[in-house]
Amino acid sequence: MPIARMSYIKNSKTSARAAQIKRAVREWFWGLKENYFRLFLRFGLVGLSGVFVNMGFLWFLTEIVGLYYLASSIVAVEASIISNFILNNAWTFRDRSRGIIRLSALFRYNLVCVGAIAGSTTILYLLTTYAGFYYLLANLLAITVTSLWNFVMNMSWTWKLSCKG
Repeated sequence: MPIARMSYIKNSKTSARAAQIKRAVREWFWGLKENYFRLFLRFGLVGLSGVFVNMGFLWFLTEIVGLYYLASSIVAVEASIISNFILNNAWTFRDRSRGIIRLSALFRYNLVCVGAIAGSTTILYLLTTYAGFYYLLANLLAITVTSLWNFVMNMSWTWKLSCKG
């Protein structure tokens, strides 16, 4: 058998094995990514609904009830946190919560959100003051970072998977 032919057979066997490995890794990776992507997408949609809850409460309490807008904002933020918790519990992390609302989980969710608010404000301040970013761009980056923080912390702490089988 010519050397070129032997080299082709060896390379085709190696290529077939490499293709199998690449396919297995791709299937594993996309399986994980799809699951986390679906959760993150749901988490983001719930967060978007929280914007509407927040804005609605802020408007209602300021314009109709007559509260000072900063006082209204505090209530509006907490209303959106509670709304987001209920929706995430019922939809995003339904398989982890089994639809049961636990006060301890609501408390953890609130703590994560407070951490995100503190982090977002800090990132906004640092990027605008020290890095010279335009405040809206800095805010967008802060939202991106803290959204990831919120998702990871809530998935791993608020709605952590139980080790009990």
